[in-house]
Amino acid sequence: MDNNKLHLYKLSFSAPLHIGNERDDNSSGSSMVHSDTLYAAIFFAWDKLGKSEWIPTEQKKETGFALSSLFPFYQDNFFLPRPLYSPEIEYKELESTVIRKQIKKAAWVDTVIFQDSLNDLPINYHGNNNFSDSFWSSNPLPEKAFITSQVMPRVTVPRENGEDTTIFYIERFYFEKDAGLYFLAQFDKIEQQQRLEAALRLLGDEGFGTDRNIGHGKFTFEKKEATLFNFNFTRKKGLAVSLGLYCPLSKEETQTMLSKKAVGYDLVKRGGWLSEPYQSWRKKSVYMFREGSVLGISNPNSVFALGENVDVNPKTVPVPHPVWRCGKTIFLSF
Repeated sequence: MDNNKLHLYKLSFSAPLHIGNERDDNSSGSSMVHSDTLYAAIFFAWDKLGKSEWIPTEQKKETGFALSSLFPFYQDNFFLPRPLYSPEIEYKELESTVIRKQIKKAAWVDTVIFQDSLNDLPINYHGNNNFSDSFWSSNPLPEKAFITSQVMPRVTVPRENGEDTTIFYIERFYFEKDAGLYFLAQFDKIEQQQRLEAALRLLGDEGFGTDRNIGHGKFTFEKKEATLFNFNFTRKKGLAVSLGLYCPLSKEETQTMLSKKAVGYDLVKRGGWLSEPYQSWRKKSVYMFREGSVLGISNPNSVFALGENVDVNPKTVPVPHPVWRCGKTIFLSF
């Protein structure tokens, strides 16, 4: 199997999606589904399928594949996190203050703008219809948002008389027709691809994310060729951009990749709660490099995987197995 080949999976949701965060309430969900969340969902699905032997162990941490985070798509527009990159040329200032503000606000860019920005090319897609909320595209976008959110109340019913009913709120995300989320995958062997797709089929039926018991997160998936991501970077700079959360293998590796001038990155703290039946206990926390981070990694392959899986078992709970926070993801070299 070609290890450099990327596979694309489109998830079309038939129900609203809620992804919890580390707050004690759910009133603010996360619109970003990180790669470590996707890995955890796959491991959970394998366990439900009776295939716990597929889940990494202390003796064998590798899964045989690498995943990106989940990113939005609308029709044929596939969006990526805007790279945290300091270009080598100065872009000419735009006359319009409105356009400057729209560009500054853009967190998501399509594949054309993504490639041009890493090639240090002036970006000429500045029309009003190139922007929609935090999305910036080389193609016209609809005026109406294709991903929306709604905060809805829920209630916990007391198990015993005399206890108070508690109201809480959750944020749910809705996708318009022809919109959804996608991720990229790279496999060592066809066997690993088949295992991942078995997990996706179960997750699609049972739901992805939080509050699956009330019907959230149900989806169908479609596998496509990832030819849009065969980028043409005109000059190799010894840099690479991450497409998911990344945990370095060592302190020395981190120091090397941060030594170049053009790097740009953001860190995110990943913690959260254990899954059932230990859901009242918190995992250990770990910091990772966020999606879109540009690091000084020189690799001859245009696409490669890097990162480490970390056991975040709190050890204060008798969990009889590792609790993995997966920091391995896909990089694009440029």
